[in-house]
Amino acid sequence: MNRYDAIVIGAGPAGCAAALRLARQGHAVALVDRARFPRAKVCGGCLGGVALAELDALGLAETVQAIADPIHAMQLRCAGRAYRWPVPAMAAVRRDTFDAALAAAAECAGARWSDQTTAAILDPGNDARPALVELRHANHPPRTVEARAVVLADGLAGTAEPINRSAPATPNAPDPRWSVAPRARIGYGTVSYAPLNTPSQPPAVEPHTIAMSVGPAGYVGLAAARDGATLMAAALDPAAIRAAASPTQAVLDTLAVAAPPPIAAAQSALAERSTWRGTPTLSRHRRRLAWGRCIAIGDAARYSEPFTGEGMAWALTAARLAADPLDRAIRTNTPAALRDWPDLHRRHARRRLAAAVLRRAVRHPAALAAALRATAGAGPIARSVIQRIHPSAA
Repeated sequence: MNRYDAIVIGAGPAGCAAALRLARQGHAVALVDRARFPRAKVCGGCLGGVALAELDALGLAETVQAIADPIHAMQLRCAGRAYRWPVPAMAAVRRDTFDAALAAAAECAGARWSDQTTAAILDPGNDARPALVELRHANHPPRTVEARAVVLADGLAGTAEPINRSAPATPNAPDPRWSVAPRARIGYGTVSYAPLNTPSQPPAVEPHTIAMSVGPAGYVGLAAARDGATLMAAALDPAAIRAAASPTQAVLDTLAVAAPPPIAAAQSALAERSTWRGTPTLSRHRRRLAWGRCIAIGDAARYSEPFTGEGMAWALTAARLAADPLDRAIRTNTPAALRDWPDLHRRHARRRLAAAVLRRAVRHPAALAAALRATAGAGPIARSVIQRIHPSAA
């Protein structure tokens, strides 16, 4: 096919959910991703109540139950002490398994799914002409296809939209597509199959628990996956990474100062034996969310450092919110409906107040630890904050 109603670039949760919804509405949809699936992803792999509700609305509850491990508690480790609270319905998933399952669901709904395929927007289109996208599959010649709508869901390091610079590029020039927060951290993640515990030390993370270790340089989260792997994700200050011998050492330093010594030793042993992958700087937003016949959703639109794993909930919700304007743009064959997307997206982003407050709090671990000690762990307050970030239903 050389013409599609919609081309969705990026097969993470936002892209797969958007492709699935559009295909179910009867549209001809192409879903592409440059990686070979299943593929690893830097992510803590946590699905909160909103994400689970969004997946249930897509008819994917049974799919998630088959691959996810339920989460019943959160443990916060700070200044050498540990605090534990129950959490609403949550689950931990491996992103390689989860994203592959979502892509398969979109394909079953009728989307044409292709991995190992890079996409480049040649022309974003306008009221009079369709968008033009060049698709390059690893094993096939490139081809140019038309689309009534294009959905960018290609994440923080997306390459589908060309970079337009008003001046010659320099090696350290900022990406003009993005506005990055001044104190943005860098993400790191890994999936480890090292033993969780030995007879001589406690487990690095308890079953069905999210363990968050907070230190001056950032934080590290751990959770157990269904297949016995440990999911590990970190958000670290760039200065701390430069000061350490390596990103892995920055992770180890954070674990060492956050958790009680026996647990810190178990976590460090796990982290040291793992291969870590990095991300671009976090906490950023795209300067434009709609242009021509193109819109950006998910991490490709905005990314706010997600301390307790609400990132996939935002992505799935964005796909739902974008489905109606995309449907109208396709049916009318004009991009007029897409012009409302930036305002709709901004209104949704304002609802993240509780998550923003928590992100600010963990940037001051000494004050956070003092507050936790003074309030005996602040159980009711913590449960209230977590409930606001991860309500049981959307």
